[in-house]
Amino acid sequence: MIHIIRRALPTALCVAGLAACDASRTVEPAAADANAAIARTPALRWRVVDLGAPTVPLQFGFSPQEVSTAGHVAGQGRLLSGFTHAISVSPTGVWTVKRPLPGDAGTFPGRINRFGVQVGISVLDRAYSELEAVIWDAAGNPTKIPGLPRSSQEFAGLINDRGYVVGETTLWGSVTARPFVWHRSWPAVRALQLPDPGAGFGTSAMNNRGQIAGNVTASGTETAIPVVWDTTGARRDLPVPAGAASAQATAINDAGMVGGLATLADGTLAGWSWTARRGAALYQPPAGYVAFYVTSIDNEGRIYFAASKPDFTQVFFVLVNGRMSE
Repeated sequence: MIHIIRRALPTALCVAGLAACDASRTVEPAAADANAAIARTPALRWRVVDLGAPTVPLQFGFSPQEVSTAGHVAGQGRLLSGFTHAISVSPTGVWTVKRPLPGDAGTFPGRINRFGVQVGISVLDRAYSELEAVIWDAAGNPTKIPGLPRSSQEFAGLINDRGYVVGETTLWGSVTARPFVWHRSWPAVRALQLPDPGAGFGTSAMNNRGQIAGNVTASGTETAIPVVWDTTGARRDLPVPAGAASAQATAINDAGMVGGLATLADGTLAGWSWTARRGAALYQPPAGYVAFYVTSIDNEGRIYFAASKPDFTQVFFVLVNGRMSE
């Protein structure tokens, strides 16, 4: 079965600009070697952007899930037809419904890049009997990802600013599930390397160098290990952080710094990061939280975390210059 990790994102969309983000609450600091790996960067500042009233016929509200580096907001909403569609809002406030492939009824969103090009799924019916991996241009016109082996369950989830696309399919010859990478200059997709034909996997993030962060689980084991693939499909296994039973990579920046979630022996979810120079560092959940993991890492080296309480309340943190702030 394909294991797709979806990042937790705040419903309030923030971009650089207005109210100071130096939080007053300090939590347990990260390991010293991780602090040294983080560049000396200024504190973040935020402003909230009003997306305006929807200009598309929504039956229910719009659920934002992603924002590109240029400010394109992507999410989903149910139209008056009763079907869910991927929808984006441009930095200038233009709302665009992502149309399905001919014969399909609805769509679901993946990531969107700085040019407003987005990937996702075109859905045949409400039973989700046919999922097709697609790429939409900025106007919302769909194109099926070419060269995929025939499968009823496909998903395109990641796209970077250079147009590389990452997705997953449930059928690839004798392999029951396989991740892939594709670029529009290629006639077909390329398979990402797995430990064995029956291995489990997840693809979670991609940087603008085409490095893909995720995880694999070899057949016969339950231990997930973090990995990074390149656009040739080659895989690099990363170490599971000391003190963790398994780990998954959920974020990667353009410098190749990786972060994610690690499962400790007692089942607690902790955050971790890795660089080729410094190795892995583990971040324990702040006091009162039972889960803590990395959602993204920006190109300044700032690491963003989501933390959950036992009652499922979620709070977001950022690590800047070794200081963890809410």
